[in-house]
Amino acid sequence: MHLRHGTITTSDGTELAYSRAGEGPAIVFVHGSVSTRHPWFPVIEALADNFTCLIHDRRGRGDTRESDASVASYGPETELTDIATMLELAGPGAHLFGHSYGAVCALEFALRNELPGHLIAFEPPLPVSGPVAGDTLPRYRQAIAEGDPDAALTLALREIVRSPESAIGGLRNSPAWPALTALTPTWTRELEAIDSLGADAGSIDRFRALSGRPVDILLGTATTQPHIDAAQRLHETIRGSRLQEMDGLDHFGHVAAPAVVARHIREALTQAPVQG
Repeated sequence: MHLRHGTITTSDGTELAYSRAGEGPAIVFVHGSVSTRHPWFPVIEALADNFTCLIHDRRGRGDTRESDASVASYGPETELTDIATMLELAGPGAHLFGHSYGAVCALEFALRNELPGHLIAFEPPLPVSGPVAGDTLPRYRQAIAEGDPDAALTLALREIVRSPESAIGGLRNSPAWPALTALTPTWTRELEAIDSLGADAGSIDRFRALSGRPVDILLGTATTQPHIDAAQRLHETIRGSRLQEMDGLDHFGHVAAPAVVARHIREALTQAPVQG
């Protein structure tokens, strides 16, 4: 795979760093929280023979920097502006893929715009039985303010993501931990944005407007219960959507088994849409 790197300027003057690879129909990827575009390169490599894949570093991550004005004005619309910029770069008919918070952004974009291609949402952390961050958010903010990103990340994984202690310990001992802790400040505003959507499953109901459009929802069978609940509720809400279960994978399946995630993306884009 030959990755090409570049930058593109959004309508508000922000320069997005992005990577592009492959040939064929275009897919724009939107990565999740405490991440950059780089962990998605193996998935892109597995798809590059059949698809043109584009992925950007979201604002404040990786090689994409923000101005003070951009930080102060951040909101869901900011993410939608960046997605629109990448879709324009991708060209007519591009598909949109989002993971985690990136999937929330992709869903919002599809709700507010006529998406030219297919929408694929990999475990969007939407509220079902209460706010996603809720009472944990003030303590998360405090840990960040005190300069303790390790404590902040541990708290979020334990109480928001609800990862088992064994998984947190494994992640802590992995090479990925320092990069994750470095990005913990950027997670604050995303948790705030998710909780602003609403505190219960009623906030998912508005995605019923996507019914009849080509939507796939990816769900790892080994993921945490909040992600399972959200994915299943979203599938029930969007009539005609497909729920693809990825056996044995969790929320970070793209890191553990990129070829498997790529296969499910390929299947979503090559199968006929379900009629709802």
